[in-house]
Parts: sequence; structure tokens; C-alpha cells
Amino acid sequence: MPGWRSARSGAPLPRTRLWTIVSASDGDMVSWTPPFIALLLFIFTTTSYRFSLGMPVMAVGVLGLFLQRESIRVPFPLVAFAAFLLWSYVSMTHWMFREVTFDHLTELDKVWLVALVTANALRTRRQIRLFMLVFLFTFALFPIRGALVNSVVYHEVRTAWFGVFGNPNDLAAMVLLQISMLLGLLSTERQRIVRIAAMIGLVIFPIVMFLTQSRGALLAAGTFVLLMLAKSRRRVQLVLKFALLAALVIPLAPTSVWDRLGGLSKVTTTQNFEDVDPEGSARNRYNIWRIASHIIRDHPATGVGSGAYPLAHEIYSVHDGFDVRDQGRRDTHSTYLNILAENGAPGLLLFLLVLASTVWDAERVRRRCRHVIPQSADQLALLQCGIVSFLFAGLFGSFGYMTFLYVQLMLLWCTARACERELAMALPTAPHAGRVIPHRSRRLLLPESLRWEGRS
Repeated sequence: MPGWRSARSGAPLPRTRLWTIVSASDGDMVSWTPPFIALLLFIFTTTSYRFSLGMPVMAVGVLGLFLQRESIRVPFPLVAFAAFLLWSYVSMTHWMFREVTFDHLTELDKVWLVALVTANALRTRRQIRLFMLVFLFTFALFPIRGALVNSVVYHEVRTAWFGVFGNPNDLAAMVLLQISMLLGLLSTERQRIVRIAAMIGLVIFPIVMFLTQSRGALLAAGTFVLLMLAKSRRRVQLVLKFALLAALVIPLAPTSVWDRLGGLSKVTTTQNFEDVDPEGSARNRYNIWRIASHIIRDHPATGVGSGAYPLAHEIYSVHDGFDVRDQGRRDTHSTYLNILAENGAPGLLLFLLVLASTVWDAERVRRRCRHVIPQSADQLALLQCGIVSFLFAGLFGSFGYMTFLYVQLMLLWCTARACERELAMALPTAPHAGRVIPHRSRRLLLPESLRWEGRS
């Protein structure tokens, strides 16, 4: 028929359900830059343990930093992390096991590059949203599903999965970070299917945390709840939501979880550690911390070398006459003792600077945004609570060298930058751009295009 070609070309293309989920709520497309594509592939391969393409993909991402139009941004936390690595190299003369430490620092250099790519890949709100969707989907499909299968089918007492998720304590701590991302999505997401999937995840993920029976992670989860209550604008509604979630999750937790948690009440002196848990985990961890204190006492400034603590522990445990159950190559079971024993006091201070600078930067931006863009500020607060609770769990687990920690720190930093851009758009007048705007004066700062005609 006449005119069919112009009518056909003018009709909008049909959108599939997957496209609707991937695109933003306003329908705009995601900016597919080489660093962003490399980051998504890296998260999928390292979380799922499929294809073994993590480092090749990230090498492409690093190359893409020099091909993009935007300038490369290096956040202050990464500068502090680089100083931490430099200090570790400077103390080379005091390394106890040079080959082990050099190989470990080489891996940490790669972690720094991964964090750099993350900081430059997540530049827009749409990229942050899609990154969180891919990360959560991959985490649910592989570690969460694998942990549930191991618990239900193979009846593991303390469930775990594979690789870095093969340790129940590490898996439970990672679940805390994922829960913060789920809650962050719910605070800003508008698409119904994504919100329903996030709500289902908020039931399944805590169940997996209970199945790991990680006491440190469960205590950190309590810290997460307290932080949310402290930062929330609607505490009564939040308490009701937590009560509903607890009513769904707690009945599904096995009785062994409560027995294990109940053992903490028996910790009164160092003489009754055998009553805390039958497997002697508390007694063993206490003695490991004693050995770590001996190592720190002998190497307070430089440490024994990054990644060399297990070998040093093996020597000190035999030399100081500890029980045979505490001997061998052991982990410190504490992020901060591990950093202090391997990198000395300056290394620990630089590591804490990486963490504190990221968290404080997010808190500073959140306070500026909470009255103007409250939903974005809530998302920033939830990601911040996830990081702080994860670091609290680090009192009882060694997470200082985990790649996912620095990816999450850069996610928090990039979300803060996105909030700053949204704040600048919401406050076009320069005199008020850097101030916290009271609730009653927000309407006076709306752009002219958003005001009603005839109203001041």
C-alpha cells in the first residue's frame, strides 16, 4: 500500500521483558563503555566461577580506561590503597618469606586495578543500577543456590559453596553486602518485576546466612539493623518490616543455629571455652589471636610481609609451645589483626584510611542529599550500612584482601558521585548548592520549568 514504508519506519520497535528490566525506569539506554562491559563480565566470571576469564576481561577494562572520552578518575580511597601497597613494598627487607609476599602483593596490585576500573565504569545512575542487578542475579544463581543445595540435599551442618564462598564465614559476610544492595534497589526501583525479585531475595538471603551458622556475621547483621534504624526517616515502618521479615525467616532456621549462638553467653573467662561450642572453634580462635599478638609484638612496624601470616603462625605456634590443635598454617580470623601482623602499624593505619575515607565521604554526601533527593540518600545510606556491618564481621574473619570488598567500596563511592550530580540538578542556584536545605524551603529552589504559573 502507498506509504507503508514510512509508516513501518515510524512505528516504535517492540520491547522485550528483558529489555525493560535492563533499561532504566525512564526508558533511556545504558552507556555501554568498554570498562563497564569488562566489569560486568568480571563480576559474572568471579562470582559464578565460570569460564575463568576474570583477569583477561579486566585487562581489557584497564585498556578501555585509556580509550574512553572521559578522564580517568582516581578516588582518594584508591590513593590510600596505593600508599598501602607502596608501604608493603618498602618494607621488603623485613619480609620473612619474600617469594610468598611478592606473589601476594602482585595479586593485590590486580585488586587495585579492578577497583580502578570499577570507579571509572560506574559513572551514571543507569550503570550503577544494571551493575547491581547483574551482581545480585549472579550471586543468587550460583553461591546462594549452591549453598541451599548443599544444605538441603547434602545436609551440610554449616552450608557454603565453592572457592571464596567455600568458607561459611566468608559467604555469610558477603550475603550482608548483597542484602544492602537489595535494600538499595528497593529504595529507588520502580519496575514491579525487579521489586518482587528483590523482596524474594530479602527472604532467601538471610536464610542462607542463618544456614552458615556464622556467629560473627549474625552479630554483624544486628549491627546492620541498628545502623538502619539510626539513619532511617521512618523508624516505625522499618521496625514493622523487620518484624515481618523475622517472622518469615526465623522459623526456617535450624535449631543448631540457636545452639551455636547460645554458646556465646558462656564466654566469661578463658577457662570455659569448651562450653561455647563442641568443635572448639572459640578456644581455637582465642589461641590464634594470642599467637598473632606474639607476631605483632616482634614485628610492630613492618610486619612479617603481606600474605605470610600462615607461615609465620606455623613457626610461632611451635616455638611458643601451643597445643597441637593450634599449630600449623592458620588464618588470623580477624581482618585487622591480619593486616597488623603482616603490614605493621603503618599498614593498618593506611588500610583504615581506605575504609574510613570511603564511608565518611558517603556520609557527607548523604547528609547533603537527605532533604532534597531522599530516595537516593536512602540508597546511599543502605550501601553504607552494608559496608560498616561487613567491616564489623571483619573482627571475626579475614576480609582485608578480598576483591569484592574494594568493588563494594567503589560502588559506594560511585553512588555518592551520582547523588552529587542529582543534587546539583535539583539545586540549580549556586549559593545553595553546597548546603543542607531545610524541608520547608525545598519548594523555593525548584527550577522555573517545574513551577506552576502564577505561583511564587
